[in-house]
Amino acid sequence: DASALRTRTNKALGTARSLRGWISEQGLAADDAAALLAPVDRAIASLSEASGRAFGVSASVAPGAEQVVAGETVGFTAAVTNEGDARATRVNVELDAPEGWDVRALGPASRSVLAPGETFEVRYEARVPLSAEPGDVAVGGRATYRTTAGATVELPFETGVEVVAPVEVTALEAPRPVLGGEANAVTVTVRNNRTSEAVAVDAGVNAPS
Repeated sequence: DASALRTRTNKALGTARSLRGWISEQGLAADDAAALLAPVDRAIASLSEASGRAFGVSASVAPGAEQVVAGETVGFTAAVTNEGDARATRVNVELDAPEGWDVRALGPASRSVLAPGETFEVRYEARVPLSAEPGDVAVGGRATYRTTAGATVELPFETGVEVVAPVEVTALEAPRPVLGGEANAVTVTVRNNRTSEAVAVDAGVNAPS
């Protein structure tokens, strides 16, 4: 019985949230509170996922590009889809900014009602700091909504992009063998990965003394 499943899942989720609130109000030492809240938070996350499946509501996020150059921007689109037979209310979407990133929504990030069969999309623009280290970066967030039974559900989502250095050395060519006591030509090839502006580059070669 789908209705009974939703009812029981929401009841369990409400109980877990109430327990979390009660623990937080007890004035416990930080370490003790953290130890008690950790399993409760995991239970809330699992019950939220179960509630989303029971109601047919899902959340996802996708980047506009697989790579972004440090110092430039990349887009993300978060989507909440209601494939169930009951409406979701008080829908809200949040995208967490990695440290140093400037993230802003390009439109409303909340919606009062998401009817069955509808999808709510929120587009974001994220500027990566010029100092960002090259490599893969995880970008996540969450969608929250209320069920018809009044339970608040949180659905986490995550994606990733590769941060590329604005300038990188692509080749280093030197004669072989290197002749002692003479000048040897060394060629360094540098690529500017940025699309918006030129950059000044100082290239040097470290040689044995």
